[in-house]
Amino acid sequence: MPVSKLRHACGSFSAVGGNSVAFASGDFVSLSGGFAIKSIAASGRIVGISNGTKTFASDNQTVAKATLSYLRVEPGETQVELSTSAATLAATDVGKFYNINASQVVDLTTGSTSRADVNTSDAGVVADPVLFKQLRLDKFLSTSKGVFTIL
Repeated sequence: MPVSKLRHACGSFSAVGGNSVAFASGDFVSLSGGFAIKSIAASGRIVGISNGTKTFASDNQTVAKATLSYLRVEPGETQVELSTSAATLAATDVGKFYNINASQVVDLTTGSTSRADVNTSDAGVVADPVLFKQLRLDKFLSTSKGVFTIL
């Protein structure tokens, strides 16, 4: 469970779970095509935090259409206490922007003083999309933990 403390959430919501997605209680939730998926850097904005543990079938979106209940977060106002991917967080990192990784912890390798990054991984083949960071460090707690605002 990545979230140890939560401030300012906005109520319970639900969405049909994405195909073959497994959630643990406390995982971050994003929406893709209206389906609930586990948040990672490429999934975009975090919309909520899972209320329970649930694994969806490979055809859930079209057959069972089982739903995931999640606590909706308020962008720019919801704060969470989170662990980091390495014990290298510093007090000087307050104000930097980060993303969540597949393990549902803050990926310190994504730290930036800018909220937006341009994805240039295709070497110029197609237009470069702008990717926005998901979190901002607001309070340093230790080298492996901080209070982050969900953006």
